[in-house]
Parts: sequence; C-alpha cells; structure tokens
Amino acid sequence: MAQTNRTAPCLLVLLLMLQCFAVIPVSGNPTGGVISTFDGGVAAPSISVTGGQTDTSSLGIEVPRNVTFDSASFLVHAKNEVASPGQVHIDIGQDGIKEWAFEGPGYGNLGHQNSFSTGNTTESFFSTGVASSPPLFLPFAASIASAEVNVSFIPAVDGGLMPLGPITDYTSGDMDNDTFPEIAVLSRDSTVTGFNAGILTVDWNATSGLNASAWVQTCAGSTEVDLGDFNDDGHDDVVTFAYGSNLACVHFTNSTTSAIGAAQPLALYAGSIAAAVGDFTLDGYADVVSIHNGGTIALRSYNDKIGAFADNQTHTVNMNNTATPTTLSYLTAGAFGNNNSTFSVVVTDLFSHSTPLGWVNGSGITESPYRFDGIGSQPIAGDIDSDGDIDFLGQNPQGYTIALNTGMLWNTTDVLATNELATASALVNASVFDHDGDGVNSLVVPNPSTTDGNAQTMEGNLTVYSLNSTQIGNVSSVVQPWSVPTNAQGVDMNGDGLIEHVVVAGESSLGLFIGAWNEVAMDIDSDGQDDLGAMGYAGHAAYGMTPLYILDPMGNISNVLSPLMNALPYTADGFGVRLTSPSFSFTNLGEGTFNLSGMDIGYDVDFIVENNPFSAGNLTNIINQQQTAGSGNFVVALPVFATLNGTFAVSGLVAQYSPGAPNLSLPPTPMVSVTELTSERVQLEWQDLLDFGDDFIEFEVFRTSVGVAFDLTTPYFIEGNNMTIDGQVTHGETYVYGVRSLHSYGVTSNMSAPITVTVPYPSPPSGVSGLTATDTPGDTGGSIDVSWDISIDGAIEYQVFVEEQSIESIAGLVALTTISHSTVNQTMSVTTADLGLVTIDGNEYYASVVAFDEYGNATESISSVGPVLSLNNSMRSAVLEYDLSTSGEYTSEQFGLSALDSLYLNISLSAANTPLSGESIEMDITASGVSISLSGVTDGNGVWQAIAVEDLSELGGTFTTFFDTASIDINYLGNAGNSTMQPVAAQTLTLQGLGVLRADVSVDETVLELDEAGVFNLEVDLEAELPTQNTYLEGFVFTWEQQNSSGNITSSGTVEVKGGQLLLSGTASVTDTLTLTPDQSKTWIIPSMNPLAFTFTGGPDQTGDDTNESETNDSQSNQTQQPVFPDVALPAVVGCNAGTYTWEDNGADSAFTCTVSNPNPFEVQVSFEWTDNPSTPHPLSFENPSLIEEDPILTIAANDAANVVFTPVRNGPSDGLFPGLQGTGYMFTITCMEDSTGRCAGMTTPSATTEGELQWTLGEQPQVEEPIVTPPAESKSNTPLIVGSIAVFLLLGAVIAGVIVMRNAEEDDDDDWYSEDEEDEQPVVETKAPIQSSSKSLDELRTEGRSIADIEAPEERRPSLFDEFNNSPEPEIESYEVETEEDVTSLEEEVSGEVEEDDGISVDENGTEWWEDEEGVWWYREEGWEDWAVWEE
Repeated sequence: MAQTNRTAPCLLVLLLMLQCFAVIPVSGNPTGGVISTFDGGVAAPSISVTGGQTDTSSLGIEVPRNVTFDSASFLVHAKNEVASPGQVHIDIGQDGIKEWAFEGPGYGNLGHQNSFSTGNTTESFFSTGVASSPPLFLPFAASIASAEVNVSFIPAVDGGLMPLGPITDYTSGDMDNDTFPEIAVLSRDSTVTGFNAGILTVDWNATSGLNASAWVQTCAGSTEVDLGDFNDDGHDDVVTFAYGSNLACVHFTNSTTSAIGAAQPLALYAGSIAAAVGDFTLDGYADVVSIHNGGTIALRSYNDKIGAFADNQTHTVNMNNTATPTTLSYLTAGAFGNNNSTFSVVVTDLFSHSTPLGWVNGSGITESPYRFDGIGSQPIAGDIDSDGDIDFLGQNPQGYTIALNTGMLWNTTDVLATNELATASALVNASVFDHDGDGVNSLVVPNPSTTDGNAQTMEGNLTVYSLNSTQIGNVSSVVQPWSVPTNAQGVDMNGDGLIEHVVVAGESSLGLFIGAWNEVAMDIDSDGQDDLGAMGYAGHAAYGMTPLYILDPMGNISNVLSPLMNALPYTADGFGVRLTSPSFSFTNLGEGTFNLSGMDIGYDVDFIVENNPFSAGNLTNIINQQQTAGSGNFVVALPVFATLNGTFAVSGLVAQYSPGAPNLSLPPTPMVSVTELTSERVQLEWQDLLDFGDDFIEFEVFRTSVGVAFDLTTPYFIEGNNMTIDGQVTHGETYVYGVRSLHSYGVTSNMSAPITVTVPYPSPPSGVSGLTATDTPGDTGGSIDVSWDISIDGAIEYQVFVEEQSIESIAGLVALTTISHSTVNQTMSVTTADLGLVTIDGNEYYASVVAFDEYGNATESISSVGPVLSLNNSMRSAVLEYDLSTSGEYTSEQFGLSALDSLYLNISLSAANTPLSGESIEMDITASGVSISLSGVTDGNGVWQAIAVEDLSELGGTFTTFFDTASIDINYLGNAGNSTMQPVAAQTLTLQGLGVLRADVSVDETVLELDEAGVFNLEVDLEAELPTQNTYLEGFVFTWEQQNSSGNITSSGTVEVKGGQLLLSGTASVTDTLTLTPDQSKTWIIPSMNPLAFTFTGGPDQTGDDTNESETNDSQSNQTQQPVFPDVALPAVVGCNAGTYTWEDNGADSAFTCTVSNPNPFEVQVSFEWTDNPSTPHPLSFENPSLIEEDPILTIAANDAANVVFTPVRNGPSDGLFPGLQGTGYMFTITCMEDSTGRCAGMTTPSATTEGELQWTLGEQPQVEEPIVTPPAESKSNTPLIVGSIAVFLLLGAVIAGVIVMRNAEEDDDDDWYSEDEEDEQPVVETKAPIQSSSKSLDELRTEGRSIADIEAPEERRPSLFDEFNNSPEPEIESYEVETEEDVTSLEEEVSGEVEEDDGISVDENGTEWWEDEEGVWWYREEGWEDWAVWEE
C-alpha cells in the first residue's frame, strides 16, 4: 500500500508532463504517439450532466486507426465548490461493463459525502455508554473543505414534567418485579385524583417509556407513602399513612397485573407521628414500624400464613440517661447494618438524641447501645463517606451534624454553618445521591425561588454541594430541571447506573419531573480524546423536553478529519477508487440513543480512470477492442451517467500507442460438466487448455443462485487449469456455475452454458438405542416416561411418538413432541403428561423415538417399545386430627394438665377425605421428668382411641412429675402403597401445652392484724395435689408489693416457700394493701389463689378527736408511702479491668476503669482512699481527683452503678520494680445519702466499706548490657547482717570461718578458694535485675507471725557463699581470699565500723540492704544498685 501511495502522485505528474507533448496522428499508417486531449482538442473539459440520464456526446477521445494502444488513462476531478453530479460512471459502448464508476452504497455524492457506509443518510444507534457510528467513506488523500453533521442524544428514560397535579409525597420501589424501581405518588388534590387522597404509580419500560397508572383511592388525610413487600411475592405493596387518624392504608400489588389493589385500613398505635415499612422482624415479610407520643415505637408485623397483621408490639424510648419517656420527632428507616441488608430504624427525639432500634429474636424491639446526638431535624440519609452504607446529615441550632455509620457505631461531627446552610430551612427536602454520574454522592438542595406564574420562564434550581465525611463543601453546580423545584430524589429508573432526578416542580402545570443529568461526548477521529461534547437534561417532546445536541461552532469536525485523509488506511475498489472509512465514537453516561443526520462533508480529490474490475481490465484494452483496419481517425465516445444535475471536470489524458492493430480473435466457449458431486464438494471440468490458444491468460469461474445473474466483476474462482473444485457448499443448496476464458487485450470467451447443481445431504442418523417406556413414578396416573440414549450420528432433534398400537412406521403419524439433541446427559427422556397426553390407566401404549439430522433426514429403521401401562402411584398426604377432652385446661392452642386430671384422646387418620383403617400410629408424651410412648392401630373408621383415663397417673407413676413445657407428639410413618392402595406420606401432629402442679393455698385471714408498732405477720400454707409433689413447691418464689392508699408502691420484695409455707412480716398502715404474685418463670405451678391480696386492721392506738385522728391517719399514710428501709448498708461491689504498662513511659498509658455497683435500695455517696500511702510516691501511681476531695462528689442511684476512671501517673523510672503483676490497695466507702425523710439517720450502719487491690501488670525491663561489677580488692566476703550487737556479729564471723574450713576440706588443691595462685584474680559477677514478688508490708508479715528473715529471696538474686556450701548448681561466683586470722579480724573491725555509723539500714546475709520508712514500708537495694525498691512479696 505504501508503494501505491508513492506511485499515484508520480503517475499524476507524468500524465501532466506528457500532456504538453500531445500529438494527434492523422496518417492512415501511424508511426506511434501519445494522445493528450479529449475530443475537440480540449485538455481539461468541464462536463455538465443531467441527473438520471446518460450523456453520450460531451466526452470522447479521437484516436487513429490501425494502431495498438499501450496505455491509456485520465483524471476525474471532484470539487466541493461545484454542484455535485451525485454518483457517476462511464460506460463505453453502454454494454453494462463500466470503464469507470464512482458509485455504490456509502459512496455518497462526488465531492460531497452525505451518507454512511450503509447507504443511509441518517443513523440511529443505542449506546450503553460507548458507541460508534457506522463508517463513512471518504476518498484517500482528499482535501476536506467543509464538514457538518447533526448529532443529538435521547436518554433511555426520555422524561420531562409528567403533569400529575399537586403531589403530597412520593417514594420508589419495585412494584412489578422487573428489577427496576417504580415511583409511588400520593396526592390529596381531589380535582386531580377524584378522591380525598389518591395514589398512582409511574413506571418505565424500554418500549413505551414513562407511563402513569390510574389514581386509586386511599386513606383520607394521608400525608406519606411508603413501599414494602408484605407477602413476599416480589412485588412491593403500597402503604399510605394518615397520622391524624392513627391509620394506615395497605394496598397489595397484584402479582399478575402489577396493579395497585384497593385500600385495606390498618389501625396504628395512638398518637402517631411517623411510620415506615420494611422487614423489621427479619422473617422475609415487610412490617409497619411507627413512632408515637410518649416515646413509643410500635410494630405491626405481617403474618403471611393468615394474611393479616399482628397486634401492636410496643417499646418505650427514654430520654438520654433517664428513665423518663422521651418525645420522639423523626423516624428514619433503612438497612444501616454493616451487611447493608438488615432493615432497622433510627428514632430522633426533641432533644436531638438519636437511638437505633432493631429486632432481636426472643427479645423483640431492642435498642442499640450505639446512640448519638446532634441531629435536630429529619435526618437526610445517604452514603456520605462513600463506604457503601447509609450515613445521616441533619441540622442543629448552630449549623449541621454529620453522623457517619461504621456498621455499628455512629461517629458524629458538628459543623458551625455561617453561609446559606445556617438557616433553619436550608436542608428541607434535601437529599444525597450521585446527581451527575461521576461516582461521588453530592448534597442536592431544592431552591424553589418564587413563581412568576409564567410557564415559559425558569425559576428556582437544584443547588448541588460537594460532600465529604467532615463537612458540606462549596456549591459544585446549579442545575435547572424545571421551574420551581420543591423536592428532589434520586431514582435509577432503568438500572443503567445513571440516576434520574425525580423532582416535584411546576408553576401553572404541576407534576413530577423525571430526567437524568446527561453528559455526552463525540470523538471525531476515535483517538480516545473527546473533540465535542454536551451536558444537560434531555427527554421527550411529550413532556416538554428536547434531545441533547452536540454542536460544532468551531468547525472541529473538518479540522480533525483533514489530517486523517492521508493517514488512514484505505481500500480500493475495482475502478481504483481508494476510500478510507473513518467513524465517529461517542460516550455517554447511562443509556440512550444517538441520532446522526444532515451530514455533508465537502472535499476535493482527483480519481484516475484506468483500471476496471471486468475482464477487459483497463481503459487501454477497451480502446484496443474498438480498433479497426484502415486509415484516418475515429472518436471513442465516453458515455457518462450521473444521478444528479451537476458538474465535474476531467484532465490529464495520456494515451500511448504503437503502429499496427492487435489480433483480436474470439476464443472458444468452455463446455462445463460435473465430474464429482458429494455432500461435501462439487467438481467441474471443461475442454483442454490447448483449445484456447496461445494468448490464453486464465479461466474465470462464476457461482450464483438460481435466478440471480453472474457478477462479472467478481469471479468466484480464478483457475489456470481446465477444472475447479468447490468445497464451500451447503447441503441441500442449489448452485449455478459458469466459466469463461480470459485472453490478451482483455478479450474474453463467451460464458459457458449455466450448469445447475444441488448438493446432496449426508446419510441420516441411525435408529436410537436404549429406548424404554415405563409408568411415570410418583404421579397421579395418566402418564408414561419415555427415555433413550442420545445419538452419535449427527442428530439435532428427536421426534417422540406414543400410540395405542404397535409402531412399524411413522408415516402418517403425528409426533407427540420434538426434542432438541443435547449432550448434557447420555440419555434423554420425556413425560407424556408434561406434553399434554393423558393416558388411560390400564390401557396399553407403544412408544417410538426417531432421530433427525440438521437437514430433516431420518432413518427408515424405526425403534419402538411396548406395550406399557400407566398407573396412579402418587403419594397422598395424610391428615392427622385429634379429639381431646380433659378435666384440666384445654384450648385449640395448648393444654394444661396435672397428674390428677382426666384425659380422653382419640386420633383420626385420613387421606383425600378417606379414613385410613389398619394403620399404625405412635405417640410420645414428654414433659420435665416424663417421657412415655404409646402406639396403636386405627379402626375401620380410621380412629385410634389412644388415651382414656380419669387420672393421668394411671398411665404411669412418672406423671406425678408431669411438669413444665409438655408436648404430645403423634407420628404416622406412612404407607408405601401396593396394588390396591395408593401410597400415603408420613405425617406428624404435635400438641403443645404445660404439665402443671396445682397448689392449694390456705390462709387464715385476708385481713392482717397490725400490732401496736404497726407490724404484721403473714403465714400462708401451700399444699400440692399429691403429697409427693410438695417438694417441688419448696423454693417457689412469690413477689410481694405493699401499696398505700394512693396506690403507690411503698415496699416490695420476694419470699420463698419453705416447709410448705410463706412467712412474711413487716410494717404497714391500716390503709395499705399487700399483694403476693407467684414467679412468672414457673407458669406450670398454679396456686389456687392468684394473686394473694391482703388488707390491714389494727395498728397503733389512735386518740384525740376526729380532726386529730384524721391528721394522724394522714401522717401514717404519708409515712407508709415510704418503702420499708434497711437498717444496714450493704458494701459496694467493685470490679476493675486489668491494665498493662510498659517499663518505660511511651506516652500510651491507658486509664483504669472500675465499676462500682450500689446494691442498696437507696442513693449513696462514694468516698475513696488508698490503703497504701507511702511518703515517697510509687514510680507508677493512679489518680482520680474526683474521689480524693474532702467531700465525696460521686453519688450512685439505688441499685445502680457508676464507672470510676483512674489515670496512670509516672512519678519516676521503674527501676527497682519487678516486671509482672503489681497491686495497690484501695478502699471504697458508700454512705446512705440523706434526704428529707431522715431515713439514713435512723440506720444502725449507714455506711459500708469495700477493700481490694487495683492490680496491673508491668512490662519486662528492656534488655541492656549490664556493666561488669568488680568488688573492691580489700573486700573478701559479703557483709554479715547487723542485728545490733557485737556478739551476734562475732558469732556470724565464726560461722563464716567454719564455712571456709569446710570448703577447704572438700575441694582439692587445684580448686582451692584461697590458693595463692589466684590471689590476684578478681572474679566477675553480672548484676541481674530484681525479680518481682508480691507486695507485702512489714505489718502484714508480723500479722502472719513472720519477719524479714522468713522471706525467701528472689530466685534470681546474686549468689552467696552459702550457695557454695549447699552445693548449689548456680554459676561460679566471686571468691575472696582469707589468708590469715588477721584478715578475719580486719573484716570484723570493718563491719563494726559500719554498725557504729548505722542510719537505720541493715544488711542481710546476701548483701542486700534493708530500710524501713516511717510508714512501715520496707525498702531494699541489691549490691550494685543505685536506687531503692519497695519490697513486694
């Protein structure tokens, strides 16, 4: 191709040069020359043509006779500035064999391209994000003079304003189970809906676009609408809420038509505020959750089994850290958990406190501990931090709060707003979604502005703010979907990833605007860089929107295409017309259709008229074929045909010739025959090559279909021999072949006589194998299964035949079904009942399966089987029913039976309303302490009389302990069936209930006598039905409550049954009441009196007149309003978490937290002190300033707890401490907190103390290389412990001397401690860090009857002389020389001097120094240490 690119310009230059030397010979016997002008002597004529006509006179070439042309060519000029002649061709002789043509689909008009390669002048193509136009042909090396094309884009959701009228509320969900959301709209405008309130749906589909349903009446006064799938049919149902009426209207969606059903009213809990729909109970069915006055959240769960909603379940949300119900304001529902699928709610109260709530099986509505504060408006829910879950945004008095959802916690950030977001209404109806498809969510805030009443003007906008996890950013864009937008939500109507803006808007016409913010771009040269683009809303004219247009005001199309014309690859047609095929690339967000029209690309280019695709091959051969003998000149006419009225020019004629005319004899016609015909190929042959002469070049073989002419420009094969083989054949197809020979000067033979060939089919598949026909198992009869092995002979389908007589041939039979061939399994099968054939049970049937290949061929060898009979052998469902009567308790839901209750139980068994007789049934009766099995057989009526007793204990002695949860399980094992009985499936029936213990309660009087001090004594007797059951009453708990005359509880508690009695005493007023209720956790114990209620009489003497008596009674009443108060305070329960601290301070010390629990029924004050108070601060101590003030400032409510935090303080390095567990003693004292009643002052012991130890762990000391310690030369042994007397010292000296003597006696000379050879050697001892031991003061040691001498030294201490004496395996230690008695004497004097200088420091036998401070705490220091350490055992 590169060579061609170089040749064309050179040839053009050559032609122009030769034109200067043009000579027209006029001699009858020319001597050769060049022709360079057209007929009439014009070198570059301009030809004007009329569209649709052939011009035979305007263009020709005058040539001499009796010559042979060696070459001939000229140029055709296409110009942008002249009227285009359309498509043009030149046909010398008008024989249909064109010498040159510029024509064909996609060529456009000469000089102006106005169509695509498809031949269409307009193109539309759908795009899911990236698309390309069909190619357009432009001549190679053309000069682009102008270019224009109209490009528009219509989004798949071609929206605009749907005039639905005033809209109250709207939401979205999948109501028709098509995976795309629909919009549910609520309106309270009766002029639009025809009702007080109505709902409709807006749906989109690819065929008809946006559609609105008819209005359906809903609850009057409804203000909100929500969606949820109550019956799990895949179709969201609609719910509207009328809070003023405490009413919801549920509209079930028809699962067949997706139409909204009629309203079904659902009562809400009183004082409704807000509600939402979702699967709150996590059972797969949507529920209704609502908030109400008094901090109440209510749930009405849906039960699909009965098709109804359960009664309200409620939960009360309290104000933050109080027991007072809060005032709820807002409810936000969604999937907030870290799995993004679990539905839950968040409620926000009047005090900007938000509480998440969810469902916990067994517990019901449950509050999450991860509450948060700050949001004081309806939370705006959306993914703010782009982590995939739902976060919150809402306003507060100073600005706004962002609450980020981490899956469990909510992290809040309060932001002070100083701009337009500071107003209270700044975020009304705002929402968070990706408004422009860039993958980042934004805050979209409607700004409705003020209407001017003119629908032609645009007021208001959607203001878009950037958004991140810490703040609302600046305004990123302002878009105007429609006039006066008041609400905006993001809904992806068609699931293409680009969110449609669903906006309540309008002025004179109100409704719902639906449309996406689209962005499109055009890449002219498909280099990946956008050259043109557009963005904005686009939609349908029916809704007032227009397409989105890509404009080219700067002429980019022309500028970008121009340099491509010499760079793009090209293809050349048979006439040498070289065409490039660029296409336009487009990108878009979402989905939509690009429309291209009005294309006109003007260009200038020159075409060479020389070659053609026909057998003549070129212009030279055509002129030679016109030659005749003789002399003189003649004109070769060049007839021109054009499709349009226009003009074009020609020039550059160069026609070289030589003397003498060519020999142009007609060659013979090929005679073709078929020599081989199979299903795979066709072979053709014709006469010998010698018959076609010396000027033979090649054979052209043509192939076409019946009735279609040969395309002489495109031979099917080119052959150099007298035969051809066609292997590109299709079985069953018919082809027509023709052959002609090609010779010098473009001379061709006549076409051979057409020969028609039909390609035969391959052999058909053989008969199927493995054919079987059997009764369909497990069915209700009337069906047969037919199966067979798959064919390996090229079968593509099988026809199945089932007849009532033997099948010998399928001729005249109608196949039951046709099954496509499959290789998934080695066998294939069908069931006749599935194919619509119901056989008659007991009749004989025959089956046959025939394999067909892709050509419809089948074997004549038929496979058939039979006879086979169909049977009814389906499994019937068993029905177990029961008839129960008892002297105990029984409802349809459960029973309550005691050991002495009667029980009559009959079991009925049936199937398909037919009693089953003679069938075995088993029964298991279980409860706590009881398990018994029974079995029996049904009688002729299908009934088993299972139990008939007047006393359950008749079934066995174990029924005396028939207690707690009980069940009666009835099991039928089923019947596999036989020739006379249809199979029956197993069945189970379970009766639930309680095994109860009935207790007779006896009490002397229900009016209790108060003594002079107001004290009462209560004695209640309880006795079980059976004496052996009394033991189960022991420990049974009753809860008692004492109430005053106002109904207030003044005292409460519990009392247990002991020895068959309840004994209770206390103080009361005559106006009080006492109530005892049994333990609700043991519902199986049923007292005969429940509850036990008592009143009082008597009491202190009452004197004075009526007035005084009344005052006294009032006083007593007031006193009894206070609960019975304990006399002794119980100590607090203290629990502290453990902590670990590094040896050296790294700035990461964490605080301790201790939980102090108050077990008392009164509020207490807390005081604290450390039990260890050294004068020198511990290297690591803990502080809590609030607990060490003079007056305690920490209080704990009755039966409550508080956390106390201790902050670690580093007072110095950890040197001298031991790594590991440490402890510091503490003492918490709680004291009854006095109030106006003076109760605390009356207590015997109003305070109680709890002592303990704050334990923590000290990390290991960093490993450092210790210095080598060398004792002084004069020191020969460790210093003995000084007790205070010289006598003791001398005694120790004697012991040391004895040790030395023993050492010398045991060791040989080489190892002698005191060897003179070792006198000058100083052994090295490595000082090791002290080993931790538990802390214990000297006073504690003395309390245990021990002293310091009793304390074992740490294992890893410095070795001593006594280790050698005891043969310790410790490493060798320092040795010291004692040569003479004088040395010992000197040592004694040295120690004596130390004693005289005693400053309270003593030294033990290991060389460890000890010192007791004024607090009685012992400190020690090992040899080589600089610092002292507290002794911890």
